[in-house]
Amino acid sequence: MKTALIARDESGNVLYDTSKSIYGLIKSGTVTYHGRWMRLYPSGGVYPSYQDDIYKFEVEGGISPIVFVYGDCGKPYQSKEGTKHVFYFAGPLLGELKVYCFDIMRPIFSGPALKTRAENGKFTFNSLQWPLNVAGTSIPPPVEWVGGASGDSIRPFAGGRGYILQYPTMGSGRAGSMYFRVKINLEPTKKYAAHIPWNRGVEWVYPFETGGGHVGQFRGSGEEGCSGTDGGVHHLIWTAPETTFGSVHTTTPVRFFNMAGDRLPRCPYIDIAEYPYPFNPQL
Repeated sequence: MKTALIARDESGNVLYDTSKSIYGLIKSGTVTYHGRWMRLYPSGGVYPSYQDDIYKFEVEGGISPIVFVYGDCGKPYQSKEGTKHVFYFAGPLLGELKVYCFDIMRPIFSGPALKTRAENGKFTFNSLQWPLNVAGTSIPPPVEWVGGASGDSIRPFAGGRGYILQYPTMGSGRAGSMYFRVKINLEPTKKYAAHIPWNRGVEWVYPFETGGGHVGQFRGSGEEGCSGTDGGVHHLIWTAPETTFGSVHTTTPVRFFNMAGDRLPRCPYIDIAEYPYPFNPQL
């Protein structure tokens, strides 16, 4: 039997077990503006007339970091750039995004601390890092097939609602985006952040007003996200940068379509009251 220090909460749930590798908080904060990524013509090639605002969250020296987010957004795009891990978030921002980044615990940060290693010498625990304490997991409602004139119309999440996230504007170069969201209610007095391990895509057609009273029919794509909010978790469809976006014939049925429904991501969430914010001891 391995020797280990195991901590539990009042309900008996394990908070950490020093015999195992544990994820701990390495940084929390908001995103900063990065720039714009271009959309693509449906026929191929970049489409400079339509772009998306992109925001980023950077972590220095991570090993295998993951992020939990409070505030509506899609799944971030992760990139290793030199010694940094960069998480890119597609806009627009509907409010402040709070990002909580966790990584495998290791002997970082300075000060008195309890630090443990496994029998093979592998580092397992650092009390200078707040351990990742998953409060629960949320699975999105199933895809709801509604048929419609095209026969393939869906609601990405049963019980959810669709909105216009962003209008296409040729002058400012922003692409149009649709938004679909459903809330999973949890403790109403708590604020949550959530992580989506993998996601699905979806296509949509919608009539946008493009100026001067003209309404054009556009076809675009969205990507699934999951993030925390006040009293619950949002499963949503968000902007999909660097995908195709363009006008289609006015007779094309308005709808969401082409979204996988045979598997659903299991999204862990945390209570953000348990973690400091902002937190960046490397500064």
